[in-house]
Amino acid sequence: PLYWRLKQQGAFFRDVGGYEMPDWFVSAIDGVSEPSNELTWGRPNWFQAWAAEHKACREGVVLMDMSFMSKFRVRGDGSGAM
Repeated sequence: PLYWRLKQQGAFFRDVGGYEMPDWFVSAIDGVSEPSNELTWGRPNWFQAWAAEHKACREGVVLMDMSFMSKFRVRGDGSGAM
């Protein structure tokens, strides 16, 4: 349920250790609708959106989903079979 809510708000997702998480949000201000996957020595086209989000986090309040950093202990018969 949260994925689609974030997606509707313009989230661009990336993979972090097999966990898909929002990396930055498309902003009406910067006009970027798709990130550039081109390697660059400069700033990628999504940098301004990313910088604005980080500034808002530093100056306000943020709630972050850090589930990708979780560790799980799986025990029981057949727990190693994947």
